Amino acid sequence: VQARYITRPVLAMDALEKLDNGRLVLQPPPDPRTGATSIELDPLEWIHRITSHIPDPGRHCQRFYGAYSNRGRIRVPPRHDDTVGIPAPKLQEQDDSNASREARNTWARLIKKIFEADPLLCTCGGRMRIVSFITDPRVVDRILRHRESGRCKTRDPFETRAPPHAASATAR
Repeated sequence: VQARYITRPVLAMDALEKLDNGRLVLQPPPDPRTGATSIELDPLEWIHRITSHIPDPGRHCQRFYGAYSNRGRIRVPPRHDDTVGIPAPKLQEQDDSNASREARNTWARLIKKIFEADPLLCTCGGRMRIVSFITDPRVVDRILRHRESGRCKTRDPFETRAPPHAASATAR
């Protein structure tokens, strides 16, 4: 579904009228709940209602999903994989130069920018770093079973707690 309809103006200027006392009368379509056909506002209230629709700088205003997304526009026919059964080549040793490290962290920056959540921020507040990629299904299953068993102590992300500096001040 496209969300392009939200880029239209919030109201028609023909529906706005200024009274002699400085107040503004807005005549929107009838409210389905109350049936009201006009709203009287002072200029500051009107400015607040209009500007509340303006997105923050850098915020995405239009998002495209499904067939409208960039990925969905390209119709690539499915290809048959001729590499089944051939072992994967050995990975080269990673280059730890700044340019290489920056290129590897691009995905994290994109996720942080789009979803406003840092994927490399640990629940304890520290920064995580990628040590390795686990591709062996047996190892992945073993990790998931351990997490589901209850022996793994994880903190509830919605659990309330005191700020760290307040907790250390009361411990003295």
